[in-house]
This record gives sequence, structure tokens and C-alpha cells, in this order.
Amino acid sequence: MFRDHETVYLVASVILVLLLTGLAAWYEIDYRDMDSLPDTIVSIGQGVSSAVAVTLTILATAEIGMLISEKYRARRFEEGRKVERRERDAQWKAWLARRDEAAANGEPFDEPPPSEEEVAQS
Repeated sequence: MFRDHETVYLVASVILVLLLTGLAAWYEIDYRDMDSLPDTIVSIGQGVSSAVAVTLTILATAEIGMLISEKYRARRFEEGRKVERRERDAQWKAWLARRDEAAANGEPFDEPPPSEEEVAQS
């Protein structure tokens, strides 16, 4: 649905603030009905300020978690690339050694290089 996590954060924060604002307003109007209108508005504002603080805390925690997981994924990806590079280098070294050995023995060498074998297998 959402491709950009900033959009998700914006929608989530608006929903959370609206829900918590509605909850604060409902509580103030339904249970504390002896306050005057200005007192009720101030009380709702105090409830909303804590709702905003909770929302920001939740979103900051989610963002930190995403940053940590992205850094972990990038590190794992790079480790995988290093392993692949080592394997590819080993394949090329073995192929070059077989080719040089065939040339030294005067034998024909028609084995395709490792990169062509990968394309043929795909």
C-alpha cells in the first residue's frame, strides 16, 4: 500500500493524534463536566500534548529500529558479496590454471570461462 515509510509515519501519527485527542476530549467532556469551557479546552490540550509526545516516541522508536535493521541488512549483503567474489575468484583461478596446464601440455582447451558457464546455466 505505502512504498515510502515517511508516508506511513505521517498517516500513523495523524491517526494516533486524532484517536488520542478524541479520547482526551471524550474523557474531559463525559467525566469532568463541571469544568468551564476554557478549563475543558485547556484539559483537552494537556491530553493532546501527551498524545503527541507518545506518538513521537513511538515513531522515533520505529525509525531507530528501521535504521538498525537496514544497517544490518546492508552489512549482511556486503558479506554475501564478499563470499560471492571469493568463490568467483577461485573459479577463475582454477579455470586459468587448467587453461595454462593445457597450453603447457600442448592440449586443446575448449572449456568456457566461468562467466559463460553461469550465463549458460541461467
